[in-house]
Amino acid sequence: MFISLTRYKVIPVFLVVATILAGCSRLTLSQQGLSHSPEEQAGNPDLQVSVVNQSKYAPIHQENLFVAEIEKRFHMKWDYMSIPVSSGMDKFNVMFASGQIPDLVLTMNNFSAVKNWADAGYLLQIGDYIDRLPNYRKLFNDSEWKDIQDYATINGKLYMLPSKIDVKDPMAWIYRRDAFERAGITEFPKTTDAFYEDLKKLKAALPSFEGIGVRGGPNTTGIKSLLAGFQHAFRLPPDFGGVDGWLGFWNDPDEQNRVVYAPATQKHRDMLIYLAKLYREGLIEKEFATLSEEQWSAKRQKGKDLIDFQWVSQVADLQKEALNQPGIVWDYSRYHPQAYEKPGLEFRPVSVSLYGPLLSSKLLKDEAKLNRILSYIDWAATDEGRLFHMMGKENVSYQMDGGSVHYMAGKDRKRVASEYGFDWFLSKSPAALSSDEPSKKANEAWQVYQKLPYVEPRNTPFTDQDWETISIYMGTVQDVVYRFATKSVMGLEDVSSDSVWQGYVNELNKAGLQDMLNIFQKYWK
Repeated sequence: MFISLTRYKVIPVFLVVATILAGCSRLTLSQQGLSHSPEEQAGNPDLQVSVVNQSKYAPIHQENLFVAEIEKRFHMKWDYMSIPVSSGMDKFNVMFASGQIPDLVLTMNNFSAVKNWADAGYLLQIGDYIDRLPNYRKLFNDSEWKDIQDYATINGKLYMLPSKIDVKDPMAWIYRRDAFERAGITEFPKTTDAFYEDLKKLKAALPSFEGIGVRGGPNTTGIKSLLAGFQHAFRLPPDFGGVDGWLGFWNDPDEQNRVVYAPATQKHRDMLIYLAKLYREGLIEKEFATLSEEQWSAKRQKGKDLIDFQWVSQVADLQKEALNQPGIVWDYSRYHPQAYEKPGLEFRPVSVSLYGPLLSSKLLKDEAKLNRILSYIDWAATDEGRLFHMMGKENVSYQMDGGSVHYMAGKDRKRVASEYGFDWFLSKSPAALSSDEPSKKANEAWQVYQKLPYVEPRNTPFTDQDWETISIYMGTVQDVVYRFATKSVMGLEDVSSDSVWQGYVNELNKAGLQDMLNIFQKYWK
């Protein structure tokens, strides 16, 4: 099992300078007879490349139009496999453990796994080749590039190419406004007490309502999704895995900025007590811990899920799907309900997405293949490449209408990805975003949510020894947190009992929490 942790490491200035100087001594792609232009690659022999993609919407066929077009444009022959995000990491774990490491992992959305594979020597230090990826580098401004250096490096090295966040899509409560109104609820609740009362009204007015919907998935996805909806209200960092820059440790403004581990605080306990009450009264999806993403989606369609905590952009898609069901109105909350006198908090993520491609270290022994893959990746960061990945092929999956880009009739992101294999990569197409309704909805919400009270993650220059200590303990501590949270919500542990809570804290410390807390306190005192 991989240790679930992200490495945050500041790159010293002298290392940055050394990298720049080293880059100046390398030959550019054009000097090596290579080009970022697919047309100029004619005459190059086809190269066999093994590629695995972690897909949000896996294509129906592994041999698809996307793969065929890339093979034709870049004279590569892909041995391609798509693994759905919803299936978890098991296949990747087996693949890497058995030594069957692909040349290219097109997208990876598990940075803790990236760290472990990098530490094991499986991955290419892609940061050494940024000078060969000028179009990719131009995607990011200087501030964003600094975040990549601060949050995406492992032992000072870059092993994954993070993605550009082109659309700031806040997470919020998404709900059926028409159902709320039928239950006599005229505005979204502003406190957790009002939230509880309104859920009871929904349950009484609409018997088909099965409680707060929870986007499920493998392992601990269910409990993580459930907690994410309430951690803002209880003023707790919403992510303990580091994906958004948060690890659960922070300077809590409600504790005089004392360094604490959020899941070991009274506020976390308050939240679990509250959720246990909701679950006990049938106001939370009963199968939240085991529900699959597909089952969750089906419940939305059947009117059993009238409210859940998700990305605001989904409102546009849900409303589109409801066109043949007059009266259905999806909306999103413009604020986080608050559990205390102070308002709910926004926990801002880092400015880039720790989601992107990985290259195998074995490519160091195959310069021709490495150059071909780098050429493809850098082309993917151009306007042409971004449109290609996001929308597909003109007059097949999308069409141009004046200056606008639209999916063909009956097509959308999911269908284009499933039928043809296309989906956005590295950065979304500006041309496509200009007419994309989910993106417009997300940007609308961002204008609202950026005005809410917020805090930002801290980057810390841990020593290698301190980071090794954190890496050893973090996975076990997180297992304790999510196991206890699941049992508490389901009523299998009485979190209101002082002895039960102290037993949980003791178990955290036994797993290494106090040692980690001592380290964070040393840096953040």
